[in-house]
Amino acid sequence: NKILCIENAYFNQNLVVYMSEEIAKGSIFRYLENNLKINIGYSDIYFNIGTLKQDESELLKQPFGTPTLRYEQVVYTKTGIPFDYSQIIFHHENAKFYIPSIR
Repeated sequence: NKILCIENAYFNQNLVVYMSEEIAKGSIFRYLENNLKINIGYSDIYFNIGTLKQDESELLKQPFGTPTLRYEQVVYTKTGIPFDYSQIIFHHENAKFYIPSIR
């Protein structure tokens, strides 16, 4: 029951021809794979450390200027076509990340 993040996602309209609030509340990627037959391939991910802007601080219920992790991702189909661009701003106290490593 804690706020994790704010996400803004933009989809390639040539591939994602329909999106509703109901779909967005569930698993968007499951919908894309099962209903639109999009074969999800890989993504490029970028991290940036910054501070919250006024509108972000209100949504995350944190003071303006609070440190935050910003995450940008471009997701591609298996054939290399970008179909999803997302920007995610994390709540600095509620976000925790696990990155497995292979030796």
